Amino acid sequence: MEERKILTPNEVRNKHTAYLSKNPDLKEYIEKLEHQNITDPLTGLYNRRGFDEFFKHQCEMTQRYGQPFAISMGDIDDFKSYNDEFGHDEGDRALVEISRCMQYNIRDTDRLCRYGGEEFTIIMPETKGDSAELVIERVRKNIEELELDCKVTMSFGLFCFPDDVFYVSDLMTDAIPLTDRALYYAKKTGKNRVCTVRFTAENNAL
Repeated sequence: MEERKILTPNEVRNKHTAYLSKNPDLKEYIEKLEHQNITDPLTGLYNRRGFDEFFKHQCEMTQRYGQPFAISMGDIDDFKSYNDEFGHDEGDRALVEISRCMQYNIRDTDRLCRYGGEEFTIIMPETKGDSAELVIERVRKNIEELELDCKVTMSFGLFCFPDDVFYVSDLMTDAIPLTDRALYYAKKTGKNRVCTVRFTAENNAL
C-alpha cells in the first residue's frame, strides 16, 4: 500500500488557492460567507468578530512599528427608554442613522464596528491622542444633532497609545478594559460626553 504524503501548511494553502481559482463561483460564495461572518446585518458595519480581527492586527502593527493609535467605545445614552417609547423598529432605524453619522465623521482608514446592542467601537490607526479626541468629540456633537423621534446622545471612552499604557506588550490585555472604564466614567458623570483614559485616571476612576 502506497504511503500518503503529509502536506505542509504552505502546500495545503497552495492547493486550496489553486482549487478556488478553478472554481470562481465557489470562491465568490466563500468570500461572501466570510464577509457575512464579520458584518452586522442591521447596520452593515463590522461586528464584534470584525472588531477583534482588526484590533489584533492593529496591536501587531503597533508592536512591530511603534505606531500610535486610538480606540473609542461609545454607547447610546438611555437607548432602552428610546425603544420602550418608540418601538424596536424605530430603535433599529435610529441605530442605522447613528451608524451612518459616525461613519461619515471618521476617516476611510478608521474601523467602525457595532460592538453589541447599542455599543460601538472606532479604531483609529496612526492617530495621536489630541487628534483622536477631536474626532470623537465631532462624532458626539453630530449624533446629538441628528433628527430622530427624539434627541439622542452618546457617551464615549477613549484610549490612546502610547499615552495610556507604558508597554506596547500590554495593548492586547489592557486597551479594551481601560477604554470601557473610561466609557463607564462618562456615563457616571453625566452622559453625552467624551472621557479619555488619562482623564479618568486623573480622577481616580480606573
